[in-house]
Amino acid sequence: MIFLIFIPFFLFIISAIFHDSRYEFQNLNEQQSQEAIMSIHGHEVLQMMGRTSYIESSLLKLSKISLVQMQSFILALSLT
Repeated sequence: MIFLIFIPFFLFIISAIFHDSRYEFQNLNEQQSQEAIMSIHGHEVLQMMGRTSYIESSLLKLSKISLVQMQSFILALSLT
């Protein structure tokens, strides 16, 4: 039963590691790239929820994460 709680978290981590989003931001300069990544991951939404920590924001900046993956990660955090 405990493993069911951690499955979304592990799926989130695995997809974050293997997803390569560099090709989407080749034509942007560094600042625009950071702004685009922040907007894609809904960093502001996480801040409003009060769930943003250093580790979460670092993970969100590492790679492009779909909304479903981000929701499952937040759900896994709230269940633990």
